[in-house]
Amino acid sequence: MLGSRSLEQKKMGSSKRKRSRDGDRQQTNNNKNGEHAALLEFRKSLPIGQYRAEIVKLAKESEVILVTADTGSGKSTQIAQFLHESGFTCSKASYKMTAKQKVYLGRGIAITQPRRVAAITVAKRVAQEMNQSQTGLLVGHRVRFDDCSDKKGPNTTLLLFVTDGMLLREAMSDPLLSRYGVVILDEAHERSLQTDILFGVVKRAMAARRKLHDDDNPDNNNNTQIQNDTTTTPNEDQVIAASLRQEAISLSLQPLKVVVMSATLEASAFQAFFPTAKSIHIPGRLFPVQELYTQEPQEDFIDSALATILQIHEEGEDGGKYALSILHSILILCL
Repeated sequence: MLGSRSLEQKKMGSSKRKRSRDGDRQQTNNNKNGEHAALLEFRKSLPIGQYRAEIVKLAKESEVILVTADTGSGKSTQIAQFLHESGFTCSKASYKMTAKQKVYLGRGIAITQPRRVAAITVAKRVAQEMNQSQTGLLVGHRVRFDDCSDKKGPNTTLLLFVTDGMLLREAMSDPLLSRYGVVILDEAHERSLQTDILFGVVKRAMAARRKLHDDDNPDNNNNTQIQNDTTTTPNEDQVIAASLRQEAISLSLQPLKVVVMSATLEASAFQAFFPTAKSIHIPGRLFPVQELYTQEPQEDFIDSALATILQIHEEGEDGGKYALSILHSILILCL
């Protein structure tokens, strides 16, 4: 009798523990669902949400889009999601075979950021909004010494946030940028040597991957000039362009789409570089700002600013999570 009672008590205890674990798991799932629902509501409240249909339409009809969006509009986190949700990452027309599996090409969306901190933080935010448990799956980032992508296999991360330098390095081994169907160049006004070179690389990849029947575009005619003109010796640039064109045809790559974004975009300069580009302006929104002053004048302004930012990071509430990004920007300006 004692043995049977002891066995029953063990079963009851095991059953209670299982119910407790199930309850905790259900509570965790409910919390996650609540957080995701709140993020969806926040996405809907962003100014850029009203322009979703127009952005997707322009992306389907045009090679290049110039997006001038004010601060707070949501351009950095939302446009890549709009394109993903509209089917820009579903193409399986182009692929290459590896020793283990079929690797699809032209499906990814690359989003460049001028700084590594921005690439990492925006990737984490987008992953949360897309209800991803972690970065590196559907959404990932790739910065110097930190590659968080393709955890499920080659080219499985479809939304990849990278620095300008990392995309430029990838283009050195793959000038066609064959992994991507869309390249989003964010913060285009923060031009550097790497950014300017990257614009040229992207434009060349666009020309090589342009549709075969698109003879009205002057860039496409330049690429085929080497094949039509047998009397003139082609220069090195023409030879490279023709070679890339043939490689794109052999891989059946889809045309490359480009989105150039900035809060203060010089549209005329970029319009001259991308003659066929379409432009769209998205208004932003203002947030309340509280001004606090020190009781006494500060001898070293930079030192005081750094001390204040660290204090906000350690003791602040929601604003504290952005303090280190602000600190990184200040350090760049000071160096």
